Amino acid sequence: PKPDTCEDVWRMIWELKIKSVVMLTNVIEGASRMTKCHQYWPELGQTITYGSYCITCVDVISIGDYDKRYFQLNKMHKNDELPSPSSSIDPIDDALSLSTISSMNDDHQSHLVIQYHYKQWKDMDVPTDSHTLLHLINEVNELTSPEQYPIVVHCTAGVGRTGTYIAIDAMIDKIKQEGKIDIYDFVLQMRRERNLMVQTVRQYVFIYRSLLEYCLYGNTRIEANKFRSVYSSLKKPKQNLLVSEYNKLSLLPVENVSQRDAYFADNIDRNRHPQ
Repeated sequence: PKPDTCEDVWRMIWELKIKSVVMLTNVIEGASRMTKCHQYWPELGQTITYGSYCITCVDVISIGDYDKRYFQLNKMHKNDELPSPSSSIDPIDDALSLSTISSMNDDHQSHLVIQYHYKQWKDMDVPTDSHTLLHLINEVNELTSPEQYPIVVHCTAGVGRTGTYIAIDAMIDKIKQEGKIDIYDFVLQMRRERNLMVQTVRQYVFIYRSLLEYCLYGNTRIEANKFRSVYSSLKKPKQNLLVSEYNKLSLLPVENVSQRDAYFADNIDRNRHPQ
């Protein structure tokens, strides 16, 4: 979003009853400190207004490579006063069931929006590894039903990082439903709808690598309150599930990244002998 399109963004979120927004860029990136995206949301505890839409940030939770921001979105009418954050919204406790804390009806012109801000993905590049992005995709899909509510995904231009995320997400869904995928055909279809979706070769390869990791390991995240029981089941001697899980680690090729970062455009000037 740009400064002059922020109202349009929140209008879209309101009209389509969007519950989840996935942001794959940082506001400022690179050595040149270039602005990649206007900050269209308020800081924690603050309220911002775009046209008739009032947005309050009620909570922020940091989870590894991404932040979750909880917004209370209200549609204001003429002569309305700015609403105070709803005391009934407790994102930490209620995040497992977004539908129970989001309301939108004639009496309560308000609903909750969660922004998932993935911070470790540079423009024209890929994340260092796949598993944190896979965890993000899994969490977004657990809390949001795309059949009921669209999921907004954006980066800067909306083609490279956005296209890569959408391709991985869609192919995981295909794996679950049909047990087979066609990455080439899906990316081709996306490009017919929007030019340059999946912008670089590295991003295209990253789609394959991420899906390989998903097929090998699935969802490996364990809730803290379930860890004891999961660990007990894994260490049963007859099943050797811990050993089996450990052996899977060698199935995914390890990328040599020891010198890769030195060749990034942002780091060229720091090299003693740039090439």
